[in-house]
Amino acid sequence: MDINTFKILHSETIEFCQIIEGDLKWIYSLMHVGDIGENHSKLEKTTLGQVVSMLKELDKSSGEQFISDGDYNFLKQMTEKRIEEELQKRKGKEHRYDISGNKREN
Repeated sequence: MDINTFKILHSETIEFCQIIEGDLKWIYSLMHVGDIGENHSKLEKTTLGQVVSMLKELDKSSGEQFISDGDYNFLKQMTEKRIEEELQKRKGKEHRYDISGNKREN
């Protein structure tokens, strides 16, 4: 795989994670007691991992769990993978590129 293909696939993966994160914030907002818009606004700076934990806690406290444990496990793995990819991305920029973004020879 060349670097351009990697960049495209990486960007698409991050985009899909952001879409899922946004959807989970709306699901939480709808399930939580109170005004949906206010609930959603309170989640503006909440990370994917935080939203998954909050949603799981809310879902399990309702008496009838709507999202399966397997789905929560998948979301947790997705969160961990996203964190891992971000750390690798930062590490790669730190060690393989100069301040101008040009690839350095190691």
